[in-house]
Amino acid sequence: MLWLGCSPREDKYRVQKNVNSYRVTGMKGENMKKLSLLMCLLFMSATACGKADVTESTTEATETTTEATTEATTEATTEATTESTAEATTEATTEATTEATTEAATTASTKFEMVRGGYYFVPDGFDNITKETYALNYVQEWQNYDLDMHMEITDAMQLDIPMTIDEEYEMYVNSYGEENLSLNKKEADGYILSGVDANGYVYYQKAKAFGDRYVCINITYPQASGDTCNKILEDFVFGFVYE
Repeated sequence: MLWLGCSPREDKYRVQKNVNSYRVTGMKGENMKKLSLLMCLLFMSATACGKADVTESTTEATETTTEATTEATTEATTEATTESTAEATTEATTEATTEATTEAATTASTKFEMVRGGYYFVPDGFDNITKETYALNYVQEWQNYDLDMHMEITDAMQLDIPMTIDEEYEMYVNSYGEENLSLNKKEADGYILSGVDANGYVYYQKAKAFGDRYVCINITYPQASGDTCNKILEDFVFGFVYE
């Protein structure tokens, strides 16, 4: 039993607990109102606390969700921006490199278009010394007298060549001597041979057979002029377009 400020003898102010409800007996009307008000206040306080707890939990959950969403959005945006920037940078670098290479080749050389398609750039300082009979067989000769550097470019039909590309390769390997070759590369459609002959001249020979065409680059120069001529050779072969 619960006693509310009553002496043991004041049974008429006793509050009894029943199984299904509370019954207040012997209590005057004024005290009954106070008790009712007290219970109402306690109920409202408990309800307010419950709402406050719910509101606080909801606010914390909302803040957590907002932080997670912001973090995920920021991360996704950063990754997308980084990928786009990297892709754009790579593309711009590639374009710039290609343009610079082409511009350098064009500035320092003269473009020569072959009869059967394709072209190459003749370096400055080279004179065309092509023999008239050679022109009929699509052969062009170029000479730099200061460097004693000679270039011969053949652009013909495979039918005009008296042997297959494999037979030609074997013939030149035997002619140069395999032990004298510093570069000996055989491919399905051609070959590359290079070395130094007995007279101290560097030779570079690259042949390619494709479609009905045969193209061969043959370059020689003194080994003593290697520092300058090696660079000319590299640039020439790099800028050579077959078709």
